[in-house]
Amino acid sequence: MDKLKMIIAFAFMLGTSSLAWGLIPPPPVNQNMGIPDTVFNFLNANVCVNCHGGNPPAGVPVNPAYNPDRHHLRVGQPIDGIPDFPPYRDADGDGVLDTTFACTNCHAILFDPITGMQELDPSFRDCLTCHIAENDTTVHHATARAQDGNCFQCHGSVVQGIDVLTETGKRPDPVNPGQTIPVDIPTYQTSLVTPFRSAKPNADFSIVSSAGTSPGNCNFCHNTGDGSPNATAEPFNLRDGTSVMIGIFRNMDNHHGTGFFGEGKCSWCHDVFTPSATSIRVCERCHDRLTIHNIEFDAVGDGTQPGQELPYFGHIGNPDNCWGCHGNNSDIQPLATTSSVSSAIVPTLISLSTQSIQNGTDVLVTATGVSFVNTAVINGQEYTFTSEVQLTDSQGNVTILQPTTIDSNQLEVIIPGTMAANTYALQIKKAFQYSNPFGFVITESLTAYDGYIYTPYGALVVVTGKGFTNSLDMVDVMGSGTSIVNQDGLRAAKVYIWNDDLIVAHFYENPTSVTVTNIFGTLDVPLRIFQ
Repeated sequence: MDKLKMIIAFAFMLGTSSLAWGLIPPPPVNQNMGIPDTVFNFLNANVCVNCHGGNPPAGVPVNPAYNPDRHHLRVGQPIDGIPDFPPYRDADGDGVLDTTFACTNCHAILFDPITGMQELDPSFRDCLTCHIAENDTTVHHATARAQDGNCFQCHGSVVQGIDVLTETGKRPDPVNPGQTIPVDIPTYQTSLVTPFRSAKPNADFSIVSSAGTSPGNCNFCHNTGDGSPNATAEPFNLRDGTSVMIGIFRNMDNHHGTGFFGEGKCSWCHDVFTPSATSIRVCERCHDRLTIHNIEFDAVGDGTQPGQELPYFGHIGNPDNCWGCHGNNSDIQPLATTSSVSSAIVPTLISLSTQSIQNGTDVLVTATGVSFVNTAVINGQEYTFTSEVQLTDSQGNVTILQPTTIDSNQLEVIIPGTMAANTYALQIKKAFQYSNPFGFVITESLTAYDGYIYTPYGALVVVTGKGFTNSLDMVDVMGSGTSIVNQDGLRAAKVYIWNDDLIVAHFYENPTSVTVTNIFGTLDVPLRIFQ
């Protein structure tokens, strides 16, 4: 069976770019779970869109909500300066800064003398126009949640976060206010099997990686290929079929490159009062045992099996992984066994069948990933851990949904049509573990109550309903995503009114029907004659 798994995994790796990032054995570590082991000074708009365009690379746990929807839902909302002010703060040119978002706060309208049409200035698609980071930090770590140490909210249970413990073995649950989650940071004296960040004095020096490190240290796997400060270049495939090279850095450089400086943040990782032999305890503020002993990637796709996976895809998949962390210069190899030391393995969310829906109708969504279900033997008894789906809206309200079907690598869940239009963080929740969050957008459904032609004023079309908002005032702007056309696809000659529940437009001839399109959808409306 192990040989079969290895053959399948090799074939799988040939067709999966994310699995080809790391070498086997590391370093660098295989880049399948969590944020890639890199600093973020490679960011540009193309890289941003690759992850935030609604279809991120497998295993990259960022907020990949459909960006147009996320931004369009800000229309009518206060301009609060987070993450930055829009490029056109005084969109109407009245000399007073706008206090709520309108379309033209972000979209400049240019006249093209060749086509005779007004068009959107495409420069707004450069993310870094608004999302500016300073002092070598990232736009992600510049957010308040990151600066407060809530790593958990973006990384899921791969990185717990450094919140102050409320009681022994508990910390505030950053996803569910008022609740706590367990924390497992040892308080007993370290032993010869305790992992070190690096330079473990009693490491297993009979094994030396290409980086010059040995088992028993975090940087045995989390390192550059040769252990130098120079990044190991690995290809990062973009959604358009091209690729950029991404640098995998040393563990210390990745942590120092986070942008967390000053105001006591160095003490998040460095405790000058703790002897170096126990410094791993400081690391466990974010990487506690409940986290690191429950991280594993199912490289073959047949379910996560602690102790029986290929080496170096996680922490508990293979005896080599155990020895990589706990290795030492004593002959206690029975430490590295195939027995399960896991409980609820951290789930990884890789894709959703859709990340933008309209409310009013129940929608079945399919999620794919790793370790949605796993079994573990604890104190001689076998337990099965299964998952549910958690949606957290922009105000922090939480909705728990039960999957209709679920296995280790896929689940289906019905998103009720009663859920309000909002932006949500969707996570897979298993016991006390959470997956990386995916953005999920629910928009107001386009609904027509009535449509008619008011003949006393010629071909004047009136449409009543809801969900018509988020349109540019000038619907003849090319590329605006907003239009009202007749059955032959001809645009209205003039739009007099366009708001949330009413559209009034003039056509040259009486249409039998019209098609209303805004940035969230399309709606066909039959028309009657109003005398």
